[in-house]
Amino acid sequence: MVNVYFLDSSALLKRYVSEIGTDWIQSLTAESANNLLIVARITSVEVESALARRQRELKLANSF
Repeated sequence: MVNVYFLDSSALLKRYVSEIGTDWIQSLTAESANNLLIVARITSVEVESALARRQRELKLANSF
């Protein structure tokens, strides 16, 4: 059975930034979980923006 999940930017960001909920998001987005993930078109822009902000604030390594 395939489960379907809609991920907003804050949920998807947890895949790249360690926060509360990161482990759960990692398990949902693992290829082996065979889940169908749905995101809005703007999500990639919002995630890039959030990562850049964290990098500017020195809360993220320069390796993304």
